[in-house]
Amino acid sequence: MENLTAFGIHQISMHDIENSLYLGIGEILGSAEIDIKPEVVKNEGGSSLIPFDVATGRASGEITATFKDYKKQLHRFLYPWIAGSETEDSTGDPTGNITTLTNIVGTTAKSATIGIASVGIVSGSESSLPVGKYKAVVTAAATIDLYCDTDLTGKVAFQDNDGKVNTSSITIASGANTDVFGIRFTGGSGVIGMTVGDIALFEVRPISSYTHIQKYGVAGAYQREFLLRVYNEVVGNKIRCSEFYRCKAIASTAPSALDKDWSSMEATIQVLKPNTAALTMAQAYDSSVGTEFGRSIYINR
Repeated sequence: MENLTAFGIHQISMHDIENSLYLGIGEILGSAEIDIKPEVVKNEGGSSLIPFDVATGRASGEITATFKDYKKQLHRFLYPWIAGSETEDSTGDPTGNITTLTNIVGTTAKSATIGIASVGIVSGSESSLPVGKYKAVVTAAATIDLYCDTDLTGKVAFQDNDGKVNTSSITIASGANTDVFGIRFTGGSGVIGMTVGDIALFEVRPISSYTHIQKYGVAGAYQREFLLRVYNEVVGNKIRCSEFYRCKAIASTAPSALDKDWSSMEATIQVLKPNTAALTMAQAYDSSVGTEFGRSIYINR
């Protein structure tokens, strides 16, 4: 007779109940702790020191999983999701990207006539762009200071605690280009006359071969129902798989940011009563030897 043991965790998979095209696979996991133990309801009374009887109460039916990878397919199950919840570009930005300059304080920092008409990339500087979100702050009628929210790339250095990165004032000239850190500021067509204190924003993105933006709180997004499978590690050519037929998940936190450690994200997966299956979950234990190892298993409901 086999010893039905299980060791570690290999991966989990989430199969969308509504749309079989959607499948999320968590491969880098810290844990998947399954708690479906029901409470014990005791019939107690009188002077008896011990219960007269016990019965099975309700079970929490919760699975706590710690993820260390953040594939887009997982987000579809861990957060309220709808088609507009993500933006993906399979080619990324092969030459980098600078977003359109936008006024946030006043109206003169970005101006086709009296301010900065546009921002762009200096040709040949694509590979050395300093990534981050920038604000151009008007310091005089024709000068600005530049602030960035990160020095991650090492291509800009903070000059003060406010995030200023230029060492001397940046002059904006009518119809002319001013190049700073590979960023080109083009002056407006008229006499430059910006108002001190006005601010405009833009963002610099790096050269990339893939870009994915995950959005949260999108109107119409909802928690998806899925079938969950939890695979233990393979030890001695033995496989153990637990299958839960109807679940919903909520990620309790966004990916953490830890000092000198890989980030992780914790999610609570709630096991629900299936709509059609006659049971809530099942476990399969599969033992195979030699060339038979690796055959697929599936738990029949």
